[in-house]
Amino acid sequence: MLLKAPAKIMPIIHWILSIILGITLIQNELSFYLIILSILSFIFAWFFAVGINDYYDIEIDRITNPTRPLITRKLVKKDVQIFFIVSGVLSFTIAILCDILNAKIGMVILTGIYLLLGILYSMPPIRIKSKTPFATIVIGIVTSECILVGGVLTELNILSLIYSVLLGFIVLFISAAKDFKDIEGDKAAGIPTIPVNYGPKKAALIFQIINTIGYGALLILFFFQPLSWFFGIIIISIIIVNLILFQRFKRMPGEKFGEIIYKIGFSLYLLCTIFLIVNNLCVI
Repeated sequence: MLLKAPAKIMPIIHWILSIILGITLIQNELSFYLIILSILSFIFAWFFAVGINDYYDIEIDRITNPTRPLITRKLVKKDVQIFFIVSGVLSFTIAILCDILNAKIGMVILTGIYLLLGILYSMPPIRIKSKTPFATIVIGIVTSECILVGGVLTELNILSLIYSVLLGFIVLFISAAKDFKDIEGDKAAGIPTIPVNYGPKKAALIFQIINTIGYGALLILFFFQPLSWFFGIIIISIIIVNLILFQRFKRMPGEKFGEIIYKIGFSLYLLCTIFLIVNNLCVI
């Protein structure tokens, strides 16, 4: 029930695709069971992060997400607590198993960082999301971690590092776009998101600029690997669609269109990731 919302299912797809993308960037062969274990470890880490966030976000969700199980009392706080604790234990246990089988400690380190970030993001007294408008840097870092999984399990290369930096930056701001639908709840809870700090119209302009810079930077990849000319067309198309979406939002700000921006924006990013995976597989 905690995972019915598209906003929580899409990131799971994102983690899986990011790990697969990272694996396609390495030259060494990787055992199928290590791929599956690494994916499972990160999925359970995401469950942990979702559970702990819902546990501490009840007051915000009363305003912006009134259908959440905790708000409708389909679940109680104890249920959610058990959920995120079990998920965290499973995630770290699977990471340990992965590293034992691989005779390395890479997955333990990456998963440990993920779990720690999940705690720091939502749990008092740190609660990163209440301290900075760029709290989604946590999601950007985890994206970079996913892309680095393949290299950590075998051997890192320069292309993996470039991908992790570029895509982590883009995801940081794509994830922040969900704040457009949570403005009222975040205001009430004192969460300093970009839309709260600057207002929806100025925030939309900021996101237009940042999305253009982020996706435009992906064209750097042409200098490091063989890419189809079609990739340039995809990137330019994504930039144009995002510009149109945020321009529309500036004229018609509101929770409903804010959610549409997030869903379409993340979907376009996932399509871009799929293209890069296919491209890398074809090159191999």
